[in-house]
Amino acid sequence: MISWIQGIVKEIESGSCTINVGGIGYQLFCTPRFLSELECETSREFVVYTEVREDAIKLYGFSSKLDKQVFLLLNLVKGIGPKSALETLSKVQPRQLLACVGRGDVAALQSIKGIGKKTAERIVVELQDKVASYALDHRNNNQTSVGESERDANEEIASDALSALMTLGFQRKEADAALKGVFKSGINFKDSGSLVAEALKNI
Repeated sequence: MISWIQGIVKEIESGSCTINVGGIGYQLFCTPRFLSELECETSREFVVYTEVREDAIKLYGFSSKLDKQVFLLLNLVKGIGPKSALETLSKVQPRQLLACVGRGDVAALQSIKGIGKKTAERIVVELQDKVASYALDHRNNNQTSVGESERDANEEIASDALSALMTLGFQRKEADAALKGVFKSGINFKDSGSLVAEALKNI
């Protein structure tokens, strides 16, 4: 699977771009917002998701790991495919979307141009439980230390939650700050999953 590409932008089309990597052109499907930032004949790095189907192999390019992870999460929502997920990511910042999901804030998502009531409701309802589970299932097991956060919660739970947030694409500093916000608020959490869900509200 291709997970990262660096190359020269050769063509920019509606919905995709072509990258020259060692004389080979790779078509990457991207968000309209990301495509608007690209310039032909410039070198760029892309975080990549490879979609393998029976009839095709498609590459999706993103500017960050967080964009990619939120794209994958949106694909878990009924009625939202890759194309709709890219369009949604072009209208709302990944951090904003995750915060809305964490708070269960349908109104905030609905207020974003291009996101209707039904879509906003599906995103919040279907992802509220999945976000934490997804992050924990894909977390980087090499991340074990939570620094000062260890003073306020069970070390294993806090470490797992920190790793999960970093897997979503958040920097260690902002992930740790979000966790500390939960600890200081005195909110009860029973496991790392509920801790991640609460921390997302502080992002």
